[in-house]
Amino acid sequence: MTERPDFINAYNAVQVPETLVSMDAIDEQVRSTQDSFFAAISDSLDLSSRTVGHFFEVERRLLLRDEHVQEGYYGTDDYQERFRKTGQQILASVTYIRDDWNYQVAHFAKYPLLEGTVRNIRELQQLERIEFGIE
Repeated sequence: MTERPDFINAYNAVQVPETLVSMDAIDEQVRSTQDSFFAAISDSLDLSSRTVGHFFEVERRLLLRDEHVQEGYYGTDDYQERFRKTGQQILASVTYIRDDWNYQVAHFAKYPLLEGTVRNIRELQQLERIEFGIE
């Protein structure tokens, strides 16, 4: 099996953006930074956009809804957006919180690839090479 070179190195080289603080929940710089970050993660995998579209997803999750509040827990409008292998590992995320001054704080994170995720990406790369007649 011929593997495309350096996809793990490319993934590891993706820089995690600094935490951003914004007065507005709909801040174009924050959204643009998130979009660029997730695009860099996606591009590092060296897969076609079609493959990424079918096997990876961006999901948005509230961290704790008011209806789930119990003693010692507090409702929140904080949330997280995640770039993940569908049904599997989260590769990167942005956690959005409101601080005590009502500023939006965006924390960016990238996670080490799990062995199973690496194996799945290599399998997808091989399927693409077969489909494109390279292998």
